[in-house]
Amino acid sequence: MNDFLLRSYIGNHIIFNMPAAVGARPLQLSLSELDSPDNQTITFVTPPSSNNIAVDGVLNITDLTATSVTMGVLAKGGKTTDVNGTFTATFCQ
Repeated sequence: MNDFLLRSYIGNHIIFNMPAAVGARPLQLSLSELDSPDNQTITFVTPPSSNNIAVDGVLNITDLTATSVTMGVLAKGGKTTDVNGTFTATFCQ
């Protein structure tokens, strides 16, 4: 299974890209090694034009099949931007 990109476009949303593999992936960003495969961020988007990049938290895929992913997201992107929860998303055909 390839990496996947998850997007939600209802009001405020988050965008991230991560390997499609079961397990925890800590958020981090090394400015001295921008091409490092260990870099992982979440972007909080507040329309129409505000983005806040989170580097504090973790993404945790607990179940991955050919048709869906179940995962937890814990991230803090500033004083007023954070997410903490779990969800299951079904892949589009």
